[in-house]
Amino acid sequence: MKPFLLLGALSLAVGCGSPHRPSLLEIDRQFSAYSVAHNAPAAFDAYMAENALSLPAGDEPITGKQAIVESLAPLKAGTLAWTPRQEVISRSGDLGYTWGTYEYWTTATNGQSHVSYGKYVTIWRKQPDGSWKAILDTGNQSPPPK
Repeated sequence: MKPFLLLGALSLAVGCGSPHRPSLLEIDRQFSAYSVAHNAPAAFDAYMAENALSLPAGDEPITGKQAIVESLAPLKAGTLAWTPRQEVISRSGDLGYTWGTYEYWTTATNGQSHVSYGKYVTIWRKQPDGSWKAILDTGNQSPPPK
């Protein structure tokens, strides 16, 4: 192999020194951490695409990031966190999904805390700037983990 071809192959193999690109699992973990630190509506505002769709359990679909954020306002009363379990990315590398489990903690007026459990799927699309934004989110309640 000619030296310049070898150098080119090595550059591609090590990523040409490009910065680390987080996986969808890492991005979903960051999304959850943002929810815990700021609140669920703020996190969805930061991580959803403008034309996103939400399919809330037992309710009508919600279209558009702003409408989704507004629909999540009641969640400010508690803490929503989730644990991504798996990612799948399309062969083209521009579409993928994560799924996992979530917990929502609230405290009643009498001071007693309550936890709800569930599972979710988030579909992600790579944006023109290379970032990932959620384009569809859905989830539903589950029994407590075993």
